[in-house]
Amino acid sequence: ARSDFPQIYAYAKKQGFIITVFTGAAQLSEKAAHCLEDNPPFLIEITLNALNEALYERISQVKGSYKRVMKNILRLKKAGIRLKIKTQLLKDNIKEFLRIKKFAAREGFWFSSVCDLYPRLDRDQSVCALRVPLEAALAHQKKYGPQPSCIETIPKKASKADRVFLCAVATGKNIYLDPYGRVFLCPLVR
Repeated sequence: ARSDFPQIYAYAKKQGFIITVFTGAAQLSEKAAHCLEDNPPFLIEITLNALNEALYERISQVKGSYKRVMKNILRLKKAGIRLKIKTQLLKDNIKEFLRIKKFAAREGFWFSSVCDLYPRLDRDQSVCALRVPLEAALAHQKKYGPQPSCIETIPKKASKADRVFLCAVATGKNIYLDPYGRVFLCPLVR
């Protein structure tokens, strides 16, 4: 987590950016949480790869992270911040998909899942061993339907204003700023 996140965030909000924050929520500091509560972003997208504590921590490889993530999700919800739960479907958690989707629906969160899993920014490819095999991904798609695009994850009951936010690659109107200060049209295009 960046210690200067509140300053960067406040500056971007002051400049008029419509912000979506992408986070795992485990390292959300008190200072960052207060910053988000005081001046909410358009959306916070939280990666949640399991609702089972042992499985979550096996995937994240961080002991104690599950309780912090769940505490922060509920804290942000209580603050009235719009949340989206994103699940990366992995070999280990594909059976958790429905539980996570139902959790998101029950809590009133937007939801999406992806099978995409790319090498780390430092080019370490070990994470790719966690990918769902193609056959399993196709079977999942056949059973639950194709995974939605960026815009399709917005609930039908969302306001018309919420529906104007399209994928940056399609519109050229959005940017992504990574933790190193690099700017991209899409986090998948780096």
